[in-house]
Formats: sequence, structure tokens, C-alpha cells
Amino acid sequence: PLLVIQIKSQKVNPAYLVWSFQQNNIKKQINRLAKGTSQLMVSKLALETLVIDLPSLEKQKLIAEIAALSEREQQIMEKLAQKRKLYIDTILMQKAVNTKHLKQK
Repeated sequence: PLLVIQIKSQKVNPAYLVWSFQQNNIKKQINRLAKGTSQLMVSKLALETLVIDLPSLEKQKLIAEIAALSEREQQIMEKLAQKRKLYIDTILMQKAVNTKHLKQK
């Protein structure tokens, strides 16, 4: 079953909460709470025991914004690396095709 987390408090920034769930300390807590053999599940009751640090709403917003910018930067860097590889491969292929073959004696 899939659980939907609804934030009923004005003291929690949703983007901050999403970021929190991606952090190792929360992932470790969730892994400890998970039950099952072939597919691990976490119950609603177990999720309610999670301990999540809640700084001020202003800090939560700032953390969420920085996390989003960092994610965007990572995506841009990955695209740049792909384009750089394609560019280098294209240049190398042109060099390989335009190279005069040496005749063997």
C-alpha cells in the first residue's frame, strides 16, 4: 500500500520534508523500521515514529531552495559532460577519417 503524507502544520515546508526524506539519517531510520522478506514495507505507525529535525520555516525554505539549485546544477553538469564527450568523439572521429594512411614497404 502507498501512503500519502499530508502536512497539516504551517511549521513544515513540503519541499524541505521531501529533501529530509532523501537524507541518510532518515533513510537509515526508515530501513530500521522496514519489515518484510522479499519486499520491505514501512507501516504508517512506524512512519509516525520518525524523528525529523525541523529548523525555523525560514531555514527550511532556504535549505529546500539550495537543494533544488544543487539538483539543477547536477543535471546541467551531466548534460555538459554528455555534450563534451560527444564533441570530443566527433573531433576524434574526424581526425581518424581524415588521417592519411601510411603505406607499408
